[in-house]
Amino acid sequence: MFRFGSALETVNILNFAYEIGYIAKQVKEEMYEKAEKLTRKLRSFSRALDD
Repeated sequence: MFRFGSALETVNILNFAYEIGYIAKQVKEEMYEKAEKLTRKLRSFSRALDD
């Protein structure tokens, strides 16, 4: 479960960076999409290991 927590922590850091003006909204959205894709891949991999 650690891998999902790390992905979620990254999303939280992206939100914080956006809120304080460190990154632009477009960058936040692009990185969020990448985090979503990574999370889906991790879930698929985890399911494959359980089979």
